[in-house]
Amino acid sequence: YPELGKRAACMRNGEGRSELWLARGHDAPKCVADLLLQANPGEVLDEDREGESPFTVVWDDYPNFFQGKRSLQVLLRNFENEGPNSPDDDDAQQRIATAERNTKQAMTKSAPACKELQSKWNKAITLLKAYFQFPPEDSDNPTTRKWRVLHAVSAIKCHPTLFLLARALYPEQANEVDENDLLPGNGRDALSLPDPQSSRADRRRSSNRTALHFAAMSPLEGRTVIKTLLKLNPDAAKHVDGYGSLPLHLLARNDKQLQWTQDGLLDVYNAY
Repeated sequence: YPELGKRAACMRNGEGRSELWLARGHDAPKCVADLLLQANPGEVLDEDREGESPFTVVWDDYPNFFQGKRSLQVLLRNFENEGPNSPDDDDAQQRIATAERNTKQAMTKSAPACKELQSKWNKAITLLKAYFQFPPEDSDNPTTRKWRVLHAVSAIKCHPTLFLLARALYPEQANEVDENDLLPGNGRDALSLPDPQSSRADRRRSSNRTALHFAAMSPLEGRTVIKTLLKLNPDAAKHVDGYGSLPLHLLARNDKQLQWTQDGLLDVYNAY
């Protein structure tokens, strides 16, 4: 009964939690989570009454536990204070290059110390792909759209360590442009791509957006993401998307980004 199943997958319990939340929170078998994702991928970012979503359950607790905190600090400490004004000499570049290499090795080798981190990362990516309407890797209907994890984590509310890990693994994506690859999710927190007030002709345009554009539309508060993206690609501040908007335009429209200095508006302005 797929229609009844889909309706049931959208229901909440008394704590405001969906079946997907419970499946991820209690580490249900992968096949269970996969079925729930097929039924209602929009639940990925929907929060319960305590502000936790299935996505945050998978990742956000991990950086606060001892093992997770230690592993992430070792890998990500060189990326934590990146920004347009951070050092750019040979020593700094070499340090960043070494940190990127070490992070990629840690996420691909079979070392026991990295096994839990790799598992958490893979589960988070599975949820994000479902939310942004990418089919599973073993799907019979593969998509021609390109998956860019840096764009995806820049667009959502997530723990800063997840963004920093994506930055360490895929720094080149800061220079890549999305061409209608990252489709909006269908939850209450869905990304507005394109502007729902735009005309039908506008909605057929190519998005032509950098990761900085997605960060400018994100519900995540804070400067870490924006400063890091500006360090990787300062020209993104001058890049006009397919709807005629600069990142500063999108920031100015974002009611979650209200502080000129604290939310990165000044950084984007200065970069432009």
